[in-house]
Amino acid sequence: MKKTLLNLGEKLSTQEQQSINGGIFQFGCSGVCSTAKRGTRCFQNGYLAACDGRGGYVYY
Repeated sequence: MKKTLLNLGEKLSTQEQQSINGGIFQFGCSGVCSTAKRGTRCFQNGYLAACDGRGGYVYY
């Protein structure tokens, strides 16, 4: 199975690897948190934050 997974495309460059952010939204929290559930992670002004479930967000 490992060999099958390793043959799924090309190797990512260092820059491409750094652009992957583990599933965290890269856009502002104000647009995300208006409809997202509590705990959804996002970035606001360069800082990691989470939606509070009431349309707002809190910084970590």
